[in-house]
Order: sequence, then structure tokens, then C-alpha cells
Amino acid sequence: MVYRFLLRPRWLVFHVVCLLGVVVMVNLGLWQLRRLDERQSLNARVEARSMEPPAEIGAVLVARVDKPSVEWRQVAVRGSYDDTATVLIRDRPLEGRPGWHVVTPVRQADGTGVLVNRGWLPAGTDRRRPEVVPAAPAGSVVVVGRLRPSQERPALAGAEPAGVLTEAGVIDLDRLGEQSRYPLAPMYLELVAQDPTVAAIDPRPLPMPPLGEGPHRSYAVQWFVFATCVPIGWVLVVRKSLRDRRRAARRAELAETGEPEPLAVTG
Repeated sequence: MVYRFLLRPRWLVFHVVCLLGVVVMVNLGLWQLRRLDERQSLNARVEARSMEPPAEIGAVLVARVDKPSVEWRQVAVRGSYDDTATVLIRDRPLEGRPGWHVVTPVRQADGTGVLVNRGWLPAGTDRRRPEVVPAAPAGSVVVVGRLRPSQERPALAGAEPAGVLTEAGVIDLDRLGEQSRYPLAPMYLELVAQDPTVAAIDPRPLPMPPLGEGPHRSYAVQWFVFATCVPIGWVLVVRKSLRDRRRAARRAELAETGEPEPLAVTG
């Protein structure tokens, strides 16, 4: 048979490699589509929760609450800022500018506290601490903010030093809770609004994160295109090998009969 050579061991290996390549690329494309679906679902949840009217924090952060189910929910906290416990979070750029986040707890009437990310301040000289950190409003305040979970420290980041932190790499509620004089809520707030209102010199409240879909769709298309190219390449390689074998067989036949090989005609 003409195609019997395709059953030779090296060709069988070639077939298997091509087949595995198609399977892997198709699965990578499907994985990107699943990531896209997850991103779209997350965006819908974030948008829906952020649009709900604020509720009292005690009505949302009930015992054994599933934190992911209330993340981005807007809640209201009443109490007074404990400005002596302010912590700056370093390396927090905004709109391409280096800066810091300012985190200050609000102490409630029941004696518990809620950490509030009051917003962003530009970095000082050489990306150092801001030149001035505005004090939090004194007296009673009402803070409306988005619920956020404790941040995880990057795997390669070193541990924070012992003692009372005045700056940190992330908002780690467990670590900051160790230095708090009162119990802290299991989630923190990103400030949206407060009474008294945010002044011009205060930290800039953080905007909502962009709710784009990311590159997952384009990555999926790329993987599917690559998966399509593999069988096309397989066909081209097989056809070229078949042509080469036919030419070799023709040369052998001409050599046996003594006939000269015809010259190739060029355009």
C-alpha cells in the first residue's frame, strides 16, 4: 500500500505527538473559556453587590458567614477612628503613580473594631512614606465601604518584623489583629463614603477595580488556532514525504531501465 510507511515506528511516534498536541491545545483553549466564564460571573457578582444599598455591618458579617458571599457588599460602620493605630500599606500604585494605602480602624460602640482602608496617598521622595499622612476625622463617624477579605502575603515576601507595625506589605488581618487592643472584624472595608465627608487633603478613596474580561477569550482563540494548525501540518508533512518517496521510486525505476531522468521545467 502507498501509505504503509505511516505505520513505521518513527511515524507512529509522530502521529502520537501530533494527536497529543491537539488534545493539549484544545484543553488549554477550553480552560481559557472556563476562566472567561468565571471572570464574567465574578464581574456580575461584584457589580450586583456593589450596587446594593449599604447595610449595617452587623447584619452582614454574622457568625460563620461565608466571606466570599459578602465580598464587595457595601456596609456601614458607626464609631470613631483610632488614628493611633493607623498602618500604611506600601507599594500600592494608582494610575501609574507609586503610593501607599492608609488603613485605620474604626472602633464601634461595642468595643470591637473594623479596619478601614481610607484610600491612597502618593509616595514621598524615592517612593518612601508620604510626606504627610492626614489624620482621620475625630469624633463620631459613619463609614460606608466595600467588604474585603484579608490579603495574603506573596509567597516570596519576607515576614513582617516583630512588634507594632506602622507600615506593612499587605492588609493581613491576623497579623494586624495581634497588635490591636480590641477584637477586629474578620473582613476590612474599602472606604466609599463617610460622614463627615472626605476632605481634599484626605487619602483618595480607591476606585472599583476594572471589570474587564481579561485576555482569556483571545488566548482561547489562539489555542484553538494552534490546535487546527497541527493536523494541517501533519497533512503537509505526510504529502511531502509521499512525494519524496514517489520521486525516489521513479528514479530507481529509471536507473533500472537506463532511461535518463527528465529535467525539471522551470517557469
